[in-house]
Order: sequence, then C-alpha cells, then structure tokens
Amino acid sequence: MLSSPINLLKFKSLGEDIYVYKNFISEFEINEVLSEVKDVKDWYVGEYFKNTMSRYNTKTTAYIQKRIQSLLDNNHFASESGHVVKMIKGNEWRSHSDVHDFELVEKLAAEYKEGEDFLIRELSVFGTIVYYELPKSGGGLYYPKQNIEYMPSPGDLVIHGSGSYCEHGVREIVDGERYSTSGFIYKHVKIKNEKTL
Repeated sequence: MLSSPINLLKFKSLGEDIYVYKNFISEFEINEVLSEVKDVKDWYVGEYFKNTMSRYNTKTTAYIQKRIQSLLDNNHFASESGHVVKMIKGNEWRSHSDVHDFELVEKLAAEYKEGEDFLIRELSVFGTIVYYELPKSGGGLYYPKQNIEYMPSPGDLVIHGSGSYCEHGVREIVDGERYSTSGFIYKHVKIKNEKTL
C-alpha cells in the first residue's frame, strides 16, 4: 500500500481517499469569514457550474492554504484559498470529479517518456473543502461511486481524491445557505516540451 502525501493523524476516513478533519478551523475563524461575506450583495457567478454557486474573493481565508500545506509532504502543494463559495436555496452541485480542470495535463503526463525535453505542470491529486456554514436542510456532500453521504459541520476540512472514484456533488439546498472554500492539492508532473499548455 502506498503511503499518503497527507498527514492523516487528525483525519477520520469516510471512504477510499475521502477524509474529514473536524474543527480544522476555529469558531472565531469561521465568524471572521462570515462577517466579511454575509453582507455582500454582488456575488460572482462561476462559468463551470453556472447558476449553481457564487464566489467572493476574501482576505480572511488566505491562511487556509498554509494550514493545509502544513499537512502535506514536500512533493505536494495546496492551491490558493482566496475565495468563499455561497450556495442558496435551490442550488445544487452535480456530481463531478476534481481532475476535470487537469485532464489534459494528466493525459500528457501519462504519455511523457523519461529523457524527453519537458515542461513542469501542476496535476491535481486531491480536492479540498473547508466549511463555514451549512444550510438547515439539504446541502450534504455525496459520493455516488462509493455510496457515501456526509453532512459536514462548520469548521470541517474534507479532502478527497481527484479521480473519478471520488466523484462527488452537493445535494440541493432546501433551507438556508452554504458557505465554503474549495481548493485542490497538486503535484508537479513532466510533460513533453513540444506540447504547451
């Protein structure tokens, strides 16, 4: 069995490459984020999951990247965590895997032959979610290929593999709002130099 690039000492396993770290951020830190974003009126609506989420860039989440990085080995890196995602009643996040933005890099890295001239690129290996507020009803996290349903709590950090076996989504928000920060953990891979990204 391969060792994990994540220090899993404080995590609970929910499934294959699905982990939760309870109270990863404190109540004070949660309130600091929510006090900044709760009164925002103009939320940016993302392109990939149009009309299912809104995003607000914030300074109060910058420490999350460093805190996640402290859990990783020297060959894996936490992405920037500079935004909060808001979901409201009627929103859902359909099932997907977190490698979707990296599929071309994954393909080119698999084709690379040692000794060829190369470029270094980032490849997502895990997705991350930090939770600040959960709705009163709905909004649970689900993994259809592993038959897992999980209702997070404020302060949770969930980490899951980027591959299709960790395909996941968010159940429809029935009552209330959901605030979280998503990111990824990546490693550097080589791709052949003649194919630029």
